[in-house]
Amino acid sequence: MLDEKVAKLLNTQINKEFYSAYLYLSFSNYFTQQGLDGFANWYSVQAQEERDHALLFMKYMQNNDAVVTLEAVEQPIGKFADYASVLSASLEHERYVTGLINNIYDAAHTVKDYRTVVEIPHGCEDIPDVSFLGGHTMNELIQAENKATAYALAKPGRQNYTIELP
Repeated sequence: MLDEKVAKLLNTQINKEFYSAYLYLSFSNYFTQQGLDGFANWYSVQAQEERDHALLFMKYMQNNDAVVTLEAVEQPIGKFADYASVLSASLEHERYVTGLINNIYDAAHTVKDYRTVVEIPHGCEDIPDVSFLGGHTMNELIQAENKATAYALAKPGRQNYTIELP
């Protein structure tokens, strides 16, 4: 059974992940309207990833007999001054969500809920594109993401663009 505070934070996270998906769809829509299909596609993919995160948290709570409460999804930002404002909003939102995740880990660690702290659970094999996450620690996944990003940035023939944010 999950600690009440940890379960509440996880439930909040589920709803924030669904909001993140809506927010990234809003970013995708903006870039589509601007004729920047590559950016639009990237944010569309990110929206799906956020949805998948929500489903993973839901499955984790369900596997631990915790009640999941889905709330109304807040309408995301829809108007942007320019490209840089979208990218800045994206970065700010990622930092916010990372803070929420850190709060879950802190709460779980405090009550010695090492399942929540240490390992992403199995049981998500039926969710496309995320089944590989089960059984790995968050640290392993972050390291894999860092390696993949470094590889993608160093890949020969890769177009290199620098975007400067205000």
